[in-house]
Amino acid sequence: MKENRSLLRTTRFIAFLAVISIISVVALQAHWNEAKLLLPSTSQQDTEKEVQVYLANLAATFNKHDAKAVAGLFLPDGELVDANGNVLKTRVALESHYAEIFKTKPQSQLTVTNESLRLISDILAMYDGQALVKPSPQESQRKTRFAAVLSKLGNQWFVASIRDLEDIDNDSLAVRTKLEGLNWLLGEWVQEGSNFRIQTSCRWSDDRMSLIQQFQITGSNLKEISGTQRIAWDPATEKIKSWTHDIQGGHTEALWTRNGDSWIVKSSGTNSDGDACSMTMVYHQAGKGRIDLYLRDRIIGDDVMPDVGATIVRKPPEAKP
Repeated sequence: MKENRSLLRTTRFIAFLAVISIISVVALQAHWNEAKLLLPSTSQQDTEKEVQVYLANLAATFNKHDAKAVAGLFLPDGELVDANGNVLKTRVALESHYAEIFKTKPQSQLTVTNESLRLISDILAMYDGQALVKPSPQESQRKTRFAAVLSKLGNQWFVASIRDLEDIDNDSLAVRTKLEGLNWLLGEWVQEGSNFRIQTSCRWSDDRMSLIQQFQITGSNLKEISGTQRIAWDPATEKIKSWTHDIQGGHTEALWTRNGDSWIVKSSGTNSDGDACSMTMVYHQAGKGRIDLYLRDRIIGDDVMPDVGATIVRKPPEAKP
């Protein structure tokens, strides 16, 4: 049984290989959940409106300083992860957390602004935004970037996971300069195998304080899967850091370190089956439009995986009709 499971993981890992190189991939999937991935245009518009209304309600609830109500906007096992990696999980812990905030900052007010909203299905959404918090009329406003996974149960949306990424009050010029070393990630990338195709795209956020990547995997024997990654400067570790979520619920965090012409990325997280995943990625620009990737120290659950390598190429322009 263990050998069969390891073989299945190894096979699916091949399909994920290119995505790992471009986005420090989330996970090996032991199976693919049946998720509705494509929405009709009218349904998509309706769902998008629902999400925006929900987020406005979240800010309004915060501003009423009702800790129990704010915690109730999370799933029962929903989580909040701060910029230092501290995790608060379950409504009980979240209610206590917000109660303390409202006790120490009784005049605090929250505004949520949107950077990007990605609808994965009619019951799952990924949201990148900014939280603007004014602790009191006398104190200056604090801006924090965050990433959230939202899930719909019945007729109501809830927060499944929300992560503070970094304080935007950091010197913007210094942050942008650090991230410019990853300019080579910008654009469209593709890798094709005998029975799979992996596409990734990378762009700057509107304020050029982070890189946003999206990926999609399709194949004859695979369920379509997609996800989003944000790469930004992490003031807690004083390193470039990435946060990745896929539609199956897998998520990873990774630290990026430059070593000459190469980048070393140490990634860890959890896949959708609950298995812990960790690996070290080393990739190198092997010429214009080409990236050579090497993966080592890969552990999925209790399984130690072999070292592997791959080459990723820039996606050619679409042929004109």
